[in-house]
Amino acid sequence: MKKKIILGVATLAIVTVATINVNMSKNDNQLSALGLANVEALATPETNTPGSNYSCSATYDCGDGSVSCTGDVCKRGTEKGRKYVECDYQKTWC
Repeated sequence: MKKKIILGVATLAIVTVATINVNMSKNDNQLSALGLANVEALATPETNTPGSNYSCSATYDCGDGSVSCTGDVCKRGTEKGRKYVECDYQKTWC
């Protein structure tokens, strides 16, 4: 009789521990999904306004200094021998 009681208590303890582990693993998956949703929300810009989240920058060395800009669309170049940088279709000359 004593062995049956000990075996019953041991079985109950194992089932209880297994149930707790299953429930904890389900909660971990939910937290992971929530964490991924938060990361995605932080990575997504709030607006599509040009200049709100710069995606590029351009710099040109002018010899006695430099010009630079940041924006959504960037490039640099030379026009008629003058150097410039252009961000969001606004040119800045050396």
